[in-house]
Amino acid sequence: MPATRFIRSANDNDMQVLAAIERRISPLPWTEHQFRESLDAHVVIIMEFNGVTAGYLVYSRTLDEVELLNLGVDLPFRRSGIGRQLLDYCINENRNFAVRIYLEVRAGNLPAINLYTGAGFVQVGARKGYYQTARGAEDAEVMAYDYSPARP
Repeated sequence: MPATRFIRSANDNDMQVLAAIERRISPLPWTEHQFRESLDAHVVIIMEFNGVTAGYLVYSRTLDEVELLNLGVDLPFRRSGIGRQLLDYCINENRNFAVRIYLEVRAGNLPAINLYTGAGFVQVGARKGYYQTARGAEDAEVMAYDYSPARP
């Protein structure tokens, strides 16, 4: 039986699962409370893999820009294309709305930077000491994806 992947909007019942995934994958995890607040204020998308929550995406829309706030893939599903599918969903879903998508990513998070670069994001700035970690402050790369008429 082939694996099934399904993208859907998150609901209140998903928040505990998202927070648990976040604790497993992030050195700076969002809390369940932060996910609940995002559910009310932002777009929260879930990727299910064979009925199991495998990843999530949180973004906000302001005027003609989108800010990618959080993208996570649970450990057993890493390197399966789920992160790219979620990112492509965000790009495609906002194509007729936005001129640009912004995000910040820890400068040391090379897998995420490679994911974003592979999808067409470019570094447009940096934030010194943006992330506070157990080992001290870590810089953030500010990246952007610009829509253009020639871009598919």
